[in-house]
Amino acid sequence: MATVQSRRVNLTEEENTIVSRISANEFITYVNYQEEQRAEMLKAVNHSKNEDSKSVTVYYDNEAAEDWYQKYEHLDILYIIGVRIIAEVMESQVQVKQARILDVAAGTGLTGIEVTKLGFENIDALEPSEEMLKKLPRNVYKNIYKEELDPVKQSNIPNNSYDCLVSTGSVLEGHIEGAHFSEFVRILKPGGLIIFNVSDRYSDFRERLEDDLQALMEDGSLESVTKQRSVYFYNFEDANIYTIRTA
Repeated sequence: MATVQSRRVNLTEEENTIVSRISANEFITYVNYQEEQRAEMLKAVNHSKNEDSKSVTVYYDNEAAEDWYQKYEHLDILYIIGVRIIAEVMESQVQVKQARILDVAAGTGLTGIEVTKLGFENIDALEPSEEMLKKLPRNVYKNIYKEELDPVKQSNIPNNSYDCLVSTGSVLEGHIEGAHFSEFVRILKPGGLIIFNVSDRYSDFRERLEDDLQALMEDGSLESVTKQRSVYFYNFEDANIYTIRTA
């Protein structure tokens, strides 16, 4: 697995102004809020494994219904910066603006919005949460798939459909795991790309994922895997960004 140089993002003048106006108390509140959300999410993951396989989707349905993403909307710049880096990495690898792109676990569409800003228009979304789907900007996505990824069952997406899959903040335990990547290989065109990030918070999971990716390299499913250091939440959490090319 190759490692390339770290990736940072240059803020616009407007964004620098927004960030500079975030008070220390607001920043701490936002960090604490993220910690609370993670704790609830991990409870849902554990419940999904032990009792109800739909628990993770129900968690996101509940959170979206409560407009959790609007609660700290004025601080979302801290997260959007990390999303933009994913979009910029994708732009550096995908040369054709008409490429077919699938936003996996699209959530409320933040990744799709950033990808669209870079001139890509042929974007679809895959998202299992009904409430999240209500938040998706319909002018960003051409097609929307409402279904959960199953590591042992094929999705309804045809073979060789996409040039690139992109996912932000969704490759983690109980969400998208190494077992799902065979399905990604199936729906990608030969030589297609998978671009995603994994927070430093999930370093143990990340190690297991890299073992799974190495196995896919060895069986010929993947041609290459590269990673680089980058931002997850601006100023308080970093991540690895992975760029995977299928065989």
